[in-house]
Amino acid sequence: MLEGSRQIIHYGVNFLMAPAIHLNTERQLKFQEVLSKNKLEFDQTNKVDEKSYVFASTKTDPLEVRVGFAGPEVSQLLILSSAPSRSKDIFEEQAELICKSFCEIWKEPQQVLQRDICIRSLYQTKNAHAFQFLWEERLKQNQTSISPLGRPVLGGGLRIVMPPHEHSATQIELKIESFLRDSRMLFVEIQYVWKNLLPLADGLAPRQLIEEAEIFNKEKLMPFIQGKA
Repeated sequence: MLEGSRQIIHYGVNFLMAPAIHLNTERQLKFQEVLSKNKLEFDQTNKVDEKSYVFASTKTDPLEVRVGFAGPEVSQLLILSSAPSRSKDIFEEQAELICKSFCEIWKEPQQVLQRDICIRSLYQTKNAHAFQFLWEERLKQNQTSISPLGRPVLGGGLRIVMPPHEHSATQIELKIESFLRDSRMLFVEIQYVWKNLLPLADGLAPRQLIEEAEIFNKEKLMPFIQGKA
């Protein structure tokens, strides 16, 4: 696997809060106004039934913000960027400004119940197929050991779930697998979930969450995938 070939294809930051927000057209318009003031232009707005609004920017990097309800008396702020061409720092800055804008409009939530992030990346491998890299180089298996399946293997990988423990309240879920649209590429997904309660002012801090996952990716995950750990 070529670590320097990393291509980030998705960022997602999600916050669940309580108590529930008041959601109406007036606040939707004010939110767009504050976003614009913070130099974040969203050219599409859609109301999803009575439970959420989706704000989308399609003119530059794809950027989507969902504000709504995730359950009884539970509000949600979800920030997504698929196929980002800009740097991690720019997405972090955008996410921070979105959180700041949210707090200007919706003041009802007093506590963050859960925070989670998802980062998806692609890496090139030296092999003709990324599953071959995982199977033969990382797992030390030979080609014949998979022959009992009786059919060619299109793709595959690893899924690892690490629950919270005494030294960390964070749950981490990893997917490391061949990318079906281009079998030479290795798909890596990192999901972090924090379920500790925090005041709203401390909880809406997307940069901190992304940086924690990025440190794990560099210092723990990459050595593991390459068999260096």
